[in-house]
Amino acid sequence: MKTKETTKHEWNPNLPISTLPGKIREIFRKEAESLHKELLENKLNINTAPAPEPKYQGHKIRVVLSWNPEWYGELYYRMSQSRPYIENSLKSIANLTDKAPKKYESKCGKTNYVQYKHHSNIRDFIYYRLAEGYEENGSINPPNNEIRKYFGLKHVDEKEWLLNHGEKPENLNLT
Repeated sequence: MKTKETTKHEWNPNLPISTLPGKIREIFRKEAESLHKELLENKLNINTAPAPEPKYQGHKIRVVLSWNPEWYGELYYRMSQSRPYIENSLKSIANLTDKAPKKYESKCGKTNYVQYKHHSNIRDFIYYRLAEGYEENGSINPPNNEIRKYFGLKHVDEKEWLLNHGEKPENLNLT
């Protein structure tokens, strides 16, 4: 009799999403697609308006009309890359055309990663969102247990996780 064997797979952000098995790859792809769409639809937009307490004639203040997605700030500071790099990386991952970072050796013999490193950073960001869950814009998103299982992480009880992250019991179907 055969027993189903579960293998722990180690997360490696330097490997393209296309190297993951179908269902896991699709979860990553959909998350990248969703993040890319959200980033395209939400951009920091600032305008000027007359100052409520003008100090001089024609005094104006800056007013934010729309904001970047909440997660974008974290990613921007983590990557130190401009918005086009982040947009292009998300698009590449969503289209399964992301690449592994290219290595080069410096004169002192140290291996460095240079080209496509931003793809690795985005893959890592997506992995932690899926594996650990996240809170954003008043929404609480629990970890994805399929991702956790594939990478050998302990199963998380969704209702317990939601309660521990501020969800009210009356908002959960606890039957």
